[in-house]
Amino acid sequence: MKDNIRLLVTSGFIIVLALMFSLAAISLGQLHSINKSMENLVKVTNNKTAAANDMRDAIRLRSDSLKSMRLTEDLFKRDEEHQRFINHAGKYRIAREELVSLGMDEEETAINAQLQQLTKASQPYNDNASELLMSNAPVAEVEAIMKKAALLQGLILEKLDELVRFEHENTQKALITSRNHYVGTRQLLFILTGLALLISILVASKVIKRVSEKNRQLAYQATHDALTGLINRREFEHRVERSIAHARAQAATHALLYMDLDQFKVVNDTCGHAAGDELLQQLAQILLSSVRYRDTLGRLGGDEFGMLLENCPLDKAVEIANNLLSAIDDFRFTWADNSFTLGISIGVVPIDRSTIDIASTMSAADAACYIAKESGRNQVQIAHMGDRRLQERHGEMQWVARLNRAIEKDQFALYFQPIIPCANKSGAGRHVEILVRLIEDDGTIIAPGAFLPAAEKYNLITNIDRWVIGHSLEWLAKNTSHGATPTTLSINLSGQTIGSPDMLKYI
Repeated sequence: MKDNIRLLVTSGFIIVLALMFSLAAISLGQLHSINKSMENLVKVTNNKTAAANDMRDAIRLRSDSLKSMRLTEDLFKRDEEHQRFINHAGKYRIAREELVSLGMDEEETAINAQLQQLTKASQPYNDNASELLMSNAPVAEVEAIMKKAALLQGLILEKLDELVRFEHENTQKALITSRNHYVGTRQLLFILTGLALLISILVASKVIKRVSEKNRQLAYQATHDALTGLINRREFEHRVERSIAHARAQAATHALLYMDLDQFKVVNDTCGHAAGDELLQQLAQILLSSVRYRDTLGRLGGDEFGMLLENCPLDKAVEIANNLLSAIDDFRFTWADNSFTLGISIGVVPIDRSTIDIASTMSAADAACYIAKESGRNQVQIAHMGDRRLQERHGEMQWVARLNRAIEKDQFALYFQPIIPCANKSGAGRHVEILVRLIEDDGTIIAPGAFLPAAEKYNLITNIDRWVIGHSLEWLAKNTSHGATPTTLSINLSGQTIGSPDMLKYI
């Protein structure tokens, strides 16, 4: 699941990153294209406009040269003007060739064709007028020719003005096209940005959903037992703690049932752990069928279950516990060819304003359940604080923690007492009995009679016996010299230790 989320985030990030890069690349490409287009457009249009203006200026200057030739009487000045007249014609041709070389569309080609026709038609009149002026022809004849030349030159100027206007119009059209490109590019940017944002939102929502699902799954796993689906011990104790606080604050009464399944080990040993797991799952469903809406059922560990009965007086809690006994008594567990009858021991603890804390409540419930099991199994035991058996059980449970700490911290000490034969036999050697004592943190020495019963009941005696054997043999090795009289040690071992299959190998 974690890898899937990482893959989703990575993929989404890459997609968004690719879109952003595409967005930037397209934007830069479009803007570059627009800039290049505008540069080319401005350059070509300016050159065409300049060429048209040069053509127009050449026509006007040529007309002015004819007029100057007609007005001047000085033959030298008239010759200079005639030379200018010829030069202007050359400038006109150069400008026209420049215009053609820049490329012409259909309308520009049509205007150019008309200009060529007009130019071709006016050329004889212009040449004839200049020759007549240079030869001092009669004024009337010159005037007639120049009038026709001026008419054609006027038409040429009109066409050139039309060409200039057309180039300006082309410039405006190009600007509109450029603006449209800009608008299109901006729309494309908005679309890509929106798409990237949408993908980001989708990826984020997907990630949030996956993470939320994972968090819910982790929260469920942290508070529930994987085998039975019931809440686990941690969550159960949390709810009991909450009920204790509610009872003390609101003077409410709740009840706690601590249940230990009888004969569960028989099923496990006979049919295996798979059968044991199936039994626990079926048992959980039977117990759930007896739970009220506000009650809580949890698996506390192994074959132990807890039930929290909220707003439930003690007599009602006992009634529910007895109903559970009947339900389990009617249940038959079948596995392969084996059928088992089961029982359950239940300890009941009331939760009210006098309840101290979660630790004492769970301890009292466990002790009551243990007393029910010790009293014959398959019965209900109410935890009364003044019950002697409950106090003994509580004391034993305290010894369990103390003994575990003593084993861990090596807080035992060896003592011995000599064993002396009644008959005085020489050479029999030294014979001693090994004794064990528990040393408290403050140095107090505890006799074995105080802690060995609890150690035997809660299966800690084998660990203590191993400690005694190991330290006794270590002491014997250190205190036996070669050739000395042998020392015989007598160590008292429990039945559990003697029956342990690996004890002989350990010794």
